Amino acid sequence: MPALAALTKEDPAKPKKWVAWIAPPFIPYAPALQQHGVNIDRLLMIHPTSGGKNRLWAIEQAVRSGSSVGVLAWVAAADADDIVLRRLQLAAEEQGCWVLLFRPANARLQRSPAALRIHLSQAQSATRVEIIKCRGGRPGVVDVAGFALDGAASQASSR
Repeated sequence: MPALAALTKEDPAKPKKWVAWIAPPFIPYAPALQQHGVNIDRLLMIHPTSGGKNRLWAIEQAVRSGSSVGVLAWVAAADADDIVLRRLQLAAEEQGCWVLLFRPANARLQRSPAALRIHLSQAQSATRVEIIKCRGGRPGVVDVAGFALDGAASQASSR
């Protein structure tokens, strides 16, 4: 939430940019986002027609357009191959855009050019954050006590 709040914060010296949510599995709850300091006027919900290629196209366009400061996208493991992930990484670096892909847990076994890959899971009453890959760092595991995940989030794997 702090990262979303920072990305959506208005700065008169900078042009207004969107944080695009592409194919979110649920409708985000605006009051909760606002309570955490997220400016919901800077959020853009994109629901591509069914099919993984349409999602990937929408992600790439949101990044390459230069109108987004961040992209959160939900992608099936089978849709994102090495070439697509590399194109997204290069576009994100070129545009200075944060890209966060939520992928199924089995995607963590696939290769990825991402600088950071994490896997979230439930470990008793804590959330387990497994760092799969971290550019310039080492993999590791962190348990965050007092924060429980719901079923959907526990299957999330980000790039």
